[in-house]
Amino acid sequence: MEESVQAFDIKRMLIGDLPILFLVEIFVRTTVIYAYALTLIRWLGSRIVGQLSMVEFFIVIALGSAVGDPMFYHDVPMIHSMLVITVIVLFNRALDFFVFKSAKAADIIEGKTVELVRNGIIQHQTAGDLNISNQELFQLLRGKGVENLGDVRAAYFEPDGTVSVFKREASENEAGLQIVPPWDLAPPKTLSAGQKVNVGQISCKQCGYTEMSSADQTLMECPNCSSPNWIISR
Repeated sequence: MEESVQAFDIKRMLIGDLPILFLVEIFVRTTVIYAYALTLIRWLGSRIVGQLSMVEFFIVIALGSAVGDPMFYHDVPMIHSMLVITVIVLFNRALDFFVFKSAKAADIIEGKTVELVRNGIIQHQTAGDLNISNQELFQLLRGKGVENLGDVRAAYFEPDGTVSVFKREASENEAGLQIVPPWDLAPPKTLSAGQKVNVGQISCKQCGYTEMSSADQTLMECPNCSSPNWIISR
């Protein structure tokens, strides 16, 4: 039969029935798990963390369990939990120090700003690092009030998971790939390389490169990304 719990047993509350040396093991465990979990979160990317930095996001996760368990589990000694919390906070302060002192450390720990769109053209060579699809990108841009890629002078994915969009002035707006209405609601008519097209603006379906076509022009692959698919700009 399980031994009954004696209320307000100071030794059980603070250190439990384990030897004092176990505190050193907790320090080692916390160090290993902290480094491993932070590495995985960094690998997943800043898209999962919303408006928190990588480190802030991990702190919320790590402290949640360490703080909560000793509050209502009688077999979780408070000293053990307090040691875990202390180690996590000290690691966080150390990471903050490295981020403040070194731009390279900041890039490794918190990630870099990624260019998504430049002058109405999707920068797949950099945006590809995020593993973000065009549809996901269009959703983010629509959230910033963008209807047409031609309206965008620059767009960046920030380390905190947000997207910064800089639009052209009204007088500078150019034709570009239309992203409103969303393509799943109103699929655009797609033309392929080799087809003939009448005069009008055409945009690459993959990167948004836009040009004026001539009468009875035979479509070629996009000169920017080599995609064979085009959409008539509206």
